[in-house]
Amino acid sequence: MNSASARRILTPAFALSGVAGLIYETVLQRELCRTFGASAWATATVLAAFMAGTAIGAWLLGRVVEKSRHPLRFYAVLELGIGACALLTPAANRALTQIFVALGHGQEQHDPKLVLLRIGLAFAFVLVPTLLMGGTLPAMSRALVSLAEQEGSSGRWVSRLYTLNLAGASLGALATGYAFLPLLGLAKSLMIGTALNLAAAVLALWASRAQPDLAREEAAAAGSSIVRPLLLLAALWSGFSSFAFEVVWTHLIALVVGTSVYAFALMLAIFLTGLLFGSMWATRVPASRLNWTFLGWVQLASAMVILATIPLWQRVPAALSWAGPHVVTFWGRELVRAAACLVVVGVPAVLIGAFYPLLLRQVGDGDKRVGRAVGLVTAVNTAGAVIGSLSAGFLLLPALGSRGLVDLLAAAGALVAALCFRGAPKRQLIALVGAAAVLVMPAWNMTRMVSGENVYFAPSFLATGKLLSVAESVEAGFTTVLETPPGSGQLILTSNGKFQGNNTGEVVAQYRVAQLPLLLDHGFGHAVIVGVGTGSSMAMLASQPFESVEVVEMSHDIVDAARRFFRVPNGGILESDRLQLHYGDGRNHLLLTQTRYDLITIELTSIWIAGESDLYNKEFYGNVREHLSPRGVMQQWVQLHHMPRKEMAIVLASVKSQFPHVALFVGGGQGQILASMEPLELNYRYLNELSQRLRRQFASLLVPGGDLLTLYGELVLDETGVEKFIAQEAERDGIPVEGLVSTDDNMFLEYGTPKGNALQVDSMTLFLRQFHRLGPANLPIKELTGAHAAEHVQAARLAGAGDLKGAAQILAAFDEPETKDLKEWLAQQLAKAAPR
Repeated sequence: MNSASARRILTPAFALSGVAGLIYETVLQRELCRTFGASAWATATVLAAFMAGTAIGAWLLGRVVEKSRHPLRFYAVLELGIGACALLTPAANRALTQIFVALGHGQEQHDPKLVLLRIGLAFAFVLVPTLLMGGTLPAMSRALVSLAEQEGSSGRWVSRLYTLNLAGASLGALATGYAFLPLLGLAKSLMIGTALNLAAAVLALWASRAQPDLAREEAAAAGSSIVRPLLLLAALWSGFSSFAFEVVWTHLIALVVGTSVYAFALMLAIFLTGLLFGSMWATRVPASRLNWTFLGWVQLASAMVILATIPLWQRVPAALSWAGPHVVTFWGRELVRAAACLVVVGVPAVLIGAFYPLLLRQVGDGDKRVGRAVGLVTAVNTAGAVIGSLSAGFLLLPALGSRGLVDLLAAAGALVAALCFRGAPKRQLIALVGAAAVLVMPAWNMTRMVSGENVYFAPSFLATGKLLSVAESVEAGFTTVLETPPGSGQLILTSNGKFQGNNTGEVVAQYRVAQLPLLLDHGFGHAVIVGVGTGSSMAMLASQPFESVEVVEMSHDIVDAARRFFRVPNGGILESDRLQLHYGDGRNHLLLTQTRYDLITIELTSIWIAGESDLYNKEFYGNVREHLSPRGVMQQWVQLHHMPRKEMAIVLASVKSQFPHVALFVGGGQGQILASMEPLELNYRYLNELSQRLRRQFASLLVPGGDLLTLYGELVLDETGVEKFIAQEAERDGIPVEGLVSTDDNMFLEYGTPKGNALQVDSMTLFLRQFHRLGPANLPIKELTGAHAAEHVQAARLAGAGDLKGAAQILAAFDEPETKDLKEWLAQQLAKAAPR
């Protein structure tokens, strides 16, 4: 085999390595964030540990490979090691979770000790695979350069290697986000990555037959200089700017393009594809043009293109809503999202992606110790990436906002170009003018940008509102409060354009959510609610006779908005000693707490938003079950609008996999799941007493007539009905009921529910019809005492279900003290509805 044949064999090897690396990085970050929490700091900890390990691997193994006589064999060992680590990841993560829980039990998620523990465990967990990953580019560079030396194109081959790896990573981002994870889940996706690592190792070993013994080259290269400081600074800037842009662009994409797992996979794939095309162009630049002036023009061009895209961001939501009537399928809308990402992210990424490969070409052409030199430059570049991602997310973005950060990075890029133009005053002046151009760029119309038109590809009433507040953070994106219509006094809370609550009609529904568990016979020791929103549900929960009430919220911005703008509906509960507030991830809170609760209620936003489905998976429900008291109740909001039928069955099947007793209620257009290890029962005498007590405490209990029994009218599926609904869907798909359970591994809900946003039917109405066909829903009632108790229950159910006339007719036949308020309320409502 000659050297040309060997190079042809190695060409796909490093691309396969790129695909495998992207799969592994995605899965590893997902696994660790479930263990450490999905908060921004926890996610950043994982990313920093991953990249730091890669940087150390590039620097350390770059020095080792320089002494290797057979760098391709060394590379093959690295790939096999990475594949082995991938196979061991699921089992290793389970062990890591046990260690983390054992050492962190009872600590707050932001406790410095827990933060240090998280950093230490994350770094230890990823150290081996990331070290191996960091060594792959130096090893392959040394091997391939030795094969290409007779052509005098060493630097071009080093740059080409980086390009091949980018091509694999870009393909891996699309394949992982749209095929591997949705169809195969985490564990099987890791197996695919391992197979690709194995294939890359086999190709490397095959090509090694043409690799000369490089032992003699070590002495010849011993005296050659390593990389110049200026080039290292350029590599540091390249890593810093690339990842800082990735942070802020991901932040903006979540606002204007979407927050589903598909949207983030799409953004990453487009970003990597842009870098790929830039790298491909860089490999074709004639060697005669490779100088600092040329690098300066590339850097200045990227800064100017970024400035040119700034006005386009605010036009994306309107473009998506315009496309809505013409593109009605999920896949069609994903292509529209891809086009939007391509314009605002892909084009700038092309020029950003050219800078680092051009540096690598200079390294390959200018240093005989290629493995060590590439390792050093890669390590510095990766260190810049760590600094860029962390500083952008936790310092620059909160201080400057996304627009300010984009302006700063663009201006800094132009200043870097001026430094590259050393000794050329005219060119430096042009670069300085380019840096100053950020001062004249038009401001964004934030009301348009936070309109949320990307969700259903339709115009939103939010676009005409008055923006009262906008807060940005890496943990929550954009948290906004709008008054719509302007001057109406109706305030709406949104997160990345997604409706979260208001201070008008939605308040009643939010109060009712917190009242529903009162219907069941359970203890009133400790309660915890996950998710603050406007604070209305939380306020109602805190008013109930629990000994303690806790709330867990990831976003400081949401809490601040609830305090400032929704004090009336939430009664200022966030300042009350009655409430214990925890900042962090709800799933991680339950993992670490030692408390057992009588009520755990989860009030999250739509399931299709990336990460939310982790609180609808089997493993989470198992954790909830372990933290409930013997008769404790779990309550969970579930969307019925834009929900595919199969995904609704998956939600119920996942709950049912951990709780034997499950029921579904529908009220105010919202679904509510109640689940327990004990039968779901009502206590007639207790409900009458509690209704009277709460009526004395509140002027209006909000439930019809102040009678908690009216909540019984919202029951649509009892335990038998839930089982029938799940069985019907399983039979329809020809799978066992267990095949509908969503887990942390298969992630059925995370990848299935976003497709519901493209549904063109009223899924809420369809669900209610189907539930009705499954038969009447009933729950056992204890202590049904009194002459007309059965009639009272029937009338209250009718009132709760909206049949006011039917309820009034039943109550007209008797006059019991516990029904007095309900009768009066029915009379008032019927009088209002009577024709005048």
